[in-house]
Amino acid sequence: MPKLLLQMGSVFKSFVSLLGIFLLGMITVGFFLPRESEFSVTKTISANPEKVFSMVIDLKNWEQWSPWRAYDPNIKMIYSENTQGKNAWYSWEGNKRVGYGKLTITDYEANSEIETLLNYENQLPAKGSFRFIPVENGTAVTWTIEVTGVNNPIAAKFLDGYRYTMMKFFLGKDFGKGLENLNQVCQ
Repeated sequence: MPKLLLQMGSVFKSFVSLLGIFLLGMITVGFFLPRESEFSVTKTISANPEKVFSMVIDLKNWEQWSPWRAYDPNIKMIYSENTQGKNAWYSWEGNKRVGYGKLTITDYEANSEIETLLNYENQLPAKGSFRFIPVENGTAVTWTIEVTGVNNPIAAKFLDGYRYTMMKFFLGKDFGKGLENLNQVCQ
């Protein structure tokens, strides 16, 4: 029996050592990851700024191009009385992939810019924006999100890098798909 206890103690020490090395490695890598709080995707849409702007400023139109509709066709949407312009909002509740939340238009400049506030599940609110710049073949649309990081400055040193990397990985695909859908709807 004592020999078995010695072997279990040795396994436990090895496990704790490996766990410590893993955690130290994760913290070290976190210090070298980019610590951006903002992420953007830009795409040229083959339509004039007025048409593209009208598809984004009216939140009902998002049903036609939102990348998240494909993840849950049965998503439940609730809209404010006025679905376009300042203070227009929609809330949603869907499957695990889309979750629940509320998006509000906080400000806009016609055919140029739309600012939003996203409240997603139990996370801190995130500011977002759409910028519309006329270009030769249509409109360059930049979709941006700014996420608040960790309030603890010590934890932020390594956690914000992971947050940005995850945001870029997951939202990059969705924003790109959404802008591609927007391009198709605008043509």
